[in-house]
Amino acid sequence: MILQREVKQLKKMSYLKKGDVVDIIAPASRCEESILNQTQDILSTWGLHSRIAANIFADDLLCANTDENRFQQLKEALLNNISQAVWCIRGGYGSARLMPALAKIKIPSPQKLFIGFSDATVIHLFLQKCWGWSTLHGPSLRQIALNTLQEDSIQNLKKILFQEVNSFCLENLKPLNQFAKKESIIRSVVTGGNLSIIQTSIGTPWQMNAIEKIILIEDVNEPAYRIDRMLTHFSQANLFEKAKALLIGDLTGGKESDEQSSIEQTLQQFSEKMPIPVLRINGVGHGKSNQPIILNHAVTLKTGLACSLRFDI
Repeated sequence: MILQREVKQLKKMSYLKKGDVVDIIAPASRCEESILNQTQDILSTWGLHSRIAANIFADDLLCANTDENRFQQLKEALLNNISQAVWCIRGGYGSARLMPALAKIKIPSPQKLFIGFSDATVIHLFLQKCWGWSTLHGPSLRQIALNTLQEDSIQNLKKILFQEVNSFCLENLKPLNQFAKKESIIRSVVTGGNLSIIQTSIGTPWQMNAIEKIILIEDVNEPAYRIDRMLTHFSQANLFEKAKALLIGDLTGGKESDEQSSIEQTLQQFSEKMPIPVLRINGVGHGKSNQPIILNHAVTLKTGLACSLRFDI
């Protein structure tokens, strides 16, 4: 297998304009087929055209389709000269199984806008590390179609997609340790995504490289002990070594057998041992708010009394 080396050059994220084409893909789990039509209708109201492979779904034990078909759809979406963006219909499970085949592909030009989160984290990591792309950690199309998100998440997403603002700022971040409570300005890029997917990428060519970067994590239905186990693994695997900061997004669900949760106490205890700023960034992940985060893109993180994360667009 031919594996690509890490691309160091930072490429600015691509944006959209009215009339652009979006390829809708299902690299992991399937969704209700009715969601596909709803998604196309929604994108049409945004002034976008969309394309969906006729065989996007098929019988498979775990995923939306066979590995071969899901890879061909991902490959075609990334390489064709028709679309300007590639958007995941949902997360679930299965994207990691496509990465060895994707690693054999020559880096395409021009760069496209890739959008998704959760299981799509592994694709984000690959595109950033192996192709040097900036990508958008944001809502799945299924979330949008089911209307499960707060309106500000959708509006902020559209502002970034269509470059309607010069900058985008997430405020009211909560400092969790002494380093985050000190006044400072950190200029870097954000990498990361779903906590469990980052963990399963350790040891692969697309393993997260967080050196001189700000790490973002989020997850769903992981109880406190499993979150602590993954974060401990990160520490022992040196993933936090030389990182600039850690942003902890939403960690929804994850209750213990007694319907209680120890997540917040676990995070606080872990954060106090960290030698870098650790901050809570609410509204990023699997909750009713899923604010967009541009990955591998220049950002400014402010720590201290008024913590914030700003993206210049």
